[in-house]
Amino acid sequence: MQLTNRTACIRAEGFIRQETAKFQTAGLLIWLGHLGRSSLSVRGSFRRRNPRILAMVNPSFALPVTLRFPVLTETHSDGQMQWIHDEELAGTLEELMVWTFFHEFHHYLCYTRQRTLDLETRANAFGFEMMRKFKQGRDVHQHVAKILEPALSPAQ
Repeated sequence: MQLTNRTACIRAEGFIRQETAKFQTAGLLIWLGHLGRSSLSVRGSFRRRNPRILAMVNPSFALPVTLRFPVLTETHSDGQMQWIHDEELAGTLEELMVWTFFHEFHHYLCYTRQRTLDLETRANAFGFEMMRKFKQGRDVHQHVAKILEPALSPAQ
């Protein structure tokens, strides 16, 4: 896995590295960046050819923002389908980056057969799950320290 981070989202990068290490990611290219002038808060994509994930956040977007996406469909007895939505407040660019990346990472995991059901609803749910875990701050600090270590080491 090769990760390029063109943002100041160092905690998000540490979390992404920590969580992706639990999966097979050989050959995956990841690019974290900023959106240019856009009305969107985030943009992500997964490309199957030469597998790569692009996750971008808009640094000028007004925060906090409530992310609200469908995570499940429910079929009623009359045959009508209804979307079940989840929502979470994203208060930082780091949280937006985590949601965007893990939404796309779900598609990668399905493509590589490490997860099943490559559906947008499942990708949304995975993004919410990982953003909530990131907000709890579990084990992120040690990975951030590893990323910053070369920059903080005294010159030799």
